[in-house]
Amino acid sequence: MTTLKIILVGSLLLGVGTAPLYAQTAVLQASAFGSGAGVAATGAHQVRSTVGPIASPSVLGTADVLHGVGFWFAVRSTDTVLPVEWMDFAARADGEAILLTWRTASETNNAGFAVEQHQAADGTWRSVGFVEGAGTTTEPQRYRYRVADPGLGAHRFRLRQVDLDGAFAYSGEVDVTVALAEPFRVSPVYPNPVAGRAAVDVAVREEQPIRAELYDLLGRRVATVYDGPVAPNRALRMTVDGRALASGMYLLHVAGPDFAVTRRLTIVR
Repeated sequence: MTTLKIILVGSLLLGVGTAPLYAQTAVLQASAFGSGAGVAATGAHQVRSTVGPIASPSVLGTADVLHGVGFWFAVRSTDTVLPVEWMDFAARADGEAILLTWRTASETNNAGFAVEQHQAADGTWRSVGFVEGAGTTTEPQRYRYRVADPGLGAHRFRLRQVDLDGAFAYSGEVDVTVALAEPFRVSPVYPNPVAGRAAVDVAVREEQPIRAELYDLLGRRVATVYDGPVAPNRALRMTVDGRALASGMYLLHVAGPDFAVTRRLTIVR
């Protein structure tokens, strides 16, 4: 696969990369390297170089916009062999883990696949593992990768296929939801004992209102830790502030419409 850096200068696109082109027309398509990640612009533009032409170039993908005028594209000709011919890529929940599976029809100089997980908090992708490829083969290959503890809720993954020379391309993206196996879950309070703030994680399979209250050993309520709805299949961390409480043992009572759980907490000074 040929990689070019395309920079817009006035009405001219200049290609600087591993295999420049004579003036050719490449259509910037809203598609990708089999990834579904959209390109930054559409339309026909001229690509120019100092070396022989590449017939029928086509845009396979894009990355970030550089100051609004530059783009990274992967451009190939019709006679270029793709490093990996994808067959499928899928994800499914395996209990509270996630199993990723994919198949290739053929591979050329394939070093392997970096498994990347989307980070909803900031929109970035984080590598969570790597699976070695088969190098060069015309035989179909099967791969799998297990994400052991992704956490409850929705997750998104993609593969970054890496060539032996360091070039790479992305697969499509797959979504999977990890659901709570039981109707509810309340973690122990941690840290425990504690001198300041402690926490407890609460998760439910179905959305419902939850109330968490802290009591002393005389049965007096000393704090309302939480009172409100809890979304399904997502751990909610509740904070217990013990800084103003006297030393001793306390009971944290967590209740929903169909359950009630008590956790012990010790405050030390």
